[in-house]
Amino acid sequence: MAKATWVGMMLALLVVTMAGVHAASTFAITTYTAEMTNTQVTPMTGPEGRYGTAVCLYDRNASPPLLDCEVQHNVDPVAYGPLTASIRRGAPGSTGEVLYAFDEPVFFNARQLFQLEPKPLSNGFEYGLFLQEEDFLNGRWYIEVTSNFFPFGEVRGNFGHTHNFFSRLHGDFVLPVPVSTQASGVALGTYTISNPRRTLVMKISHTVQNPTEITINRGNRNEDGPVEYIFENFTSPVRESIQYTVDKQKDLFLEEQFLQIVSADTSLSEVRGQIIPIDYAAPASYTARLDGSQLRPAVATAARGCAIVTYNCETSSIEYLIFHSVQFPTTADVRISDTNNFNGVGEGEIVFQLPRAKSPIFGVRKLDPTTFNALVQNRLAFNIRSSNHPNGEIRGGLTNYKYPYYAYLSGTSITPKRTTSAVGCATFRTMEELSDGTTVLDYDIQHDVFDPIGVDLFVGTEGTEGVFNRQFVRTLSPISGVNEHLDPKTLNEFQVGRTFLQVRSNRFFDDIAGELRGQIYKVLDIPCPAPLPPSTIDVLSTLADPPPDWNLPPLESQASMSFVISFFTLFSGLFFALFY
Repeated sequence: MAKATWVGMMLALLVVTMAGVHAASTFAITTYTAEMTNTQVTPMTGPEGRYGTAVCLYDRNASPPLLDCEVQHNVDPVAYGPLTASIRRGAPGSTGEVLYAFDEPVFFNARQLFQLEPKPLSNGFEYGLFLQEEDFLNGRWYIEVTSNFFPFGEVRGNFGHTHNFFSRLHGDFVLPVPVSTQASGVALGTYTISNPRRTLVMKISHTVQNPTEITINRGNRNEDGPVEYIFENFTSPVRESIQYTVDKQKDLFLEEQFLQIVSADTSLSEVRGQIIPIDYAAPASYTARLDGSQLRPAVATAARGCAIVTYNCETSSIEYLIFHSVQFPTTADVRISDTNNFNGVGEGEIVFQLPRAKSPIFGVRKLDPTTFNALVQNRLAFNIRSSNHPNGEIRGGLTNYKYPYYAYLSGTSITPKRTTSAVGCATFRTMEELSDGTTVLDYDIQHDVFDPIGVDLFVGTEGTEGVFNRQFVRTLSPISGVNEHLDPKTLNEFQVGRTFLQVRSNRFFDDIAGELRGQIYKVLDIPCPAPLPPSTIDVLSTLADPPPDWNLPPLESQASMSFVISFFTLFSGLFFALFY
């Protein structure tokens, strides 16, 4: 059977398997972006006016990892071609070797799925997968378009965690009838909740030949909704600031808005793309602290863990972050207990394996009715096994009441945003009130910042600088205790979501804002307590039922992949290609 035909059959099967399911994209999907210019080329040689945008989705759960990248630029492939596009290793201002090259020929838009693999470098060093992930997540990879005229680069941009939204615009997404067009676009957006207040700055790079209008419309990817904003400019590149109301802000983060570009050739939308949030943590409903004491018999270990879980009523899915310090993890699973006091090894059925054991563990999973009922009854637990403790080294039962306050620590929560591989997780509960009127705070803060110099509590709303309140006594993770007391005013701010954590580091020592930040919120009750209709547990091994609405057109370049990958890895990769 021809490879292209076989790939097409796999795509068709995935369409049937995942049809009709929808979920918003949030922090479980690692998305990095790049704004490309000629001024970033080292040495700068290309002509002025060159620009581009790029977006890459990194699937750390796949084995080996997968990178789905799309680049949009304005370098003329006829006048300056043939063009090449490649991903290289190098921090801003430096140059590096080609790691992954797009298939040629490269036109104004190129998109490809790369399977990461160890790379031999010219200095004889083998560039392994661990270092590749660290470099990519810390902003030390860049994308570059080159030509025969400018072999050192026409445009370049380093990948970073620097945007809040992206959109991939293609004719395939137009409703009610898809449009057959060579035009395309990639849009990147930054959003500020305050200073300036509720403002989206959108940059759009596109190749629509005769554009007449660019709009933001309300509606999910299956709706053709009304216009909510009309851009003043429609000639690429477009850069515009948009003021949002509270209601429209909610639609934006719930993936209920899309971009479309109208052209004179079609008199209607020629390309369209859903606006997708990046690293957005939806309100959590469950938390857990993981340690060895929750296993039976208890395990003596210094390892700890923290978990945050959200629930999407529309898709019957949980989205989770598990952060832990187990040194040699082997597997991780979710178990269900017969009682709401989860006790030990041998009690409880393994309902599904997690996509990986190495921290951090991000994932999305559709729940069947039995597992959903166990979740709302506080009978689910995360279990991390290790080579030293094959039955489990740490475990944590999910509850909506034991540790009702939490924070997701990320570099994207800071202004300006930090491109870092570090993340963190924190859980809290308030305890007894003391005779002096203060309240004891039980806290557990975990992070993987390489060189922390301070962990602080600030009073302030999301997006503001805040007012320093205190520094915790430890900086190295885990940071836990019951030795912090909140006065009545601070307690009130804490309980209503007006406090945040930040982790400062030597890497960003010149900025008080630190490397990680996370707003402290209270868990929210699941708004759909009734049992859900039966659902099929996904067979995708690497993503543990990821959101199937990933906004991508078909990838013709997939058929040209020359390497052979395993059945499940290919399933995961094609899923990336089809749905995002």
